[in-house]
Amino acid sequence: MIYVDNFFPILSIAPPYKVKWQITNTGNEAIEAGCPRGDKFESGELVRAGIACGKEESTAYTGKHYVQCFIIKNGNQCVGVSKPFIVNIK
Repeated sequence: MIYVDNFFPILSIAPPYKVKWQITNTGNEAIEAGCPRGDKFESGELVRAGIACGKEESTAYTGKHYVQCFIIKNGNQCVGVSKPFIVNIK
């Protein structure tokens, strides 16, 4: 089974800003397949209010997945970080 979901940050930071995402798969299936991720930051790809801030994710691996976003301003200044959002795939 493939699980697909969209994630958007809820924030009160004035634009312009960029949203970076970190997605980590910790299940045994993902680790055994060499796809645990979490080692890089990914750009937002879904647009809301003219800003590419959302993230569409899909997985075919069971286990605990963490989704976290980072709000970046002024080139590389992190001005906001979400708590990790946990998605359990069974």
